[in-house]
Amino acid sequence: MKNILIPTDFSKSAENALQYCLNYFKKDTCTFYLLSIYKAWEYTSDDLMSGSSESVYSSLVGESKEQLQELIARLKKEYDQEDYTFHSISDYDVFTDAINQVIELKSIDLIVMGTDGATGAKEAIFGSHTLRVIRQVNCPLLVIPITSIFEQPEKLLFTLDYNHQFDKDALQPFLEILGDRKISIEVIRMCLEDDSEIGENSVRQKEISEIKNFFQNFETTVHCVKDVSTAEAINSVVQVLKIDLNVIPVKREEFIKRLLFGSAISKIIYTTKVPLFIIHEIE
Repeated sequence: MKNILIPTDFSKSAENALQYCLNYFKKDTCTFYLLSIYKAWEYTSDDLMSGSSESVYSSLVGESKEQLQELIARLKKEYDQEDYTFHSISDYDVFTDAINQVIELKSIDLIVMGTDGATGAKEAIFGSHTLRVIRQVNCPLLVIPITSIFEQPEKLLFTLDYNHQFDKDALQPFLEILGDRKISIEVIRMCLEDDSEIGENSVRQKEISEIKNFFQNFETTVHCVKDVSTAEAINSVVQVLKIDLNVIPVKREEFIKRLLFGSAISKIIYTTKVPLFIIHEIE
């Protein structure tokens, strides 16, 4: 059984991510936790002036619970043939704190979130939740672009950035999510200049052998790419090879440091045309 957390603000993006997730896990036994989080800045001056903070809180949480109950009632009808269980959670907390609490209490295996691919000033507001989860939450994360319509994945991309090493332990949760689905895997290894000549006994060749051995139950091809950014390489491969899902390992501490200067991961998230499966390297 899989325990899956789906934060929602009842937007089109959140609804799309929810539907993608529910379709992906058909025929699996899953428990879904739908989480609605209210934040301090959602209070208006009028709200705060109209009554006590307790009454405002009760009103907001009550509205959230009602929306979640209506959503779950609809989902139970739509997916009545599936072995799904739904639970609702309403919270008033810091976004990532609320998520971390649910992960610990409910033994969550996967978080699913939507993104609308916004840019500019809007990007900093909407996208910040996804980026905060990557930085501050140690759990696999499936990010669904609003333009992604579910189709059973047939071809998967696994991306290794320049400064990332292949980590089979970090990938284990993804194999469990993948299950026995029949897919092919394309791997792009971003290589430095001096990686261009790959000898039979080189470190890079040993890594390629390890990757193929790890994915031995799938048809796997490894591509070494250099002289371009990771985001450019991903976009090209996704278009040319018709990729359905991209798996990306992330170093949390490194991501925090790079955030101030612009992160490659943030660019990938905002420009992706396919769902992203984010895993954290074990440090």
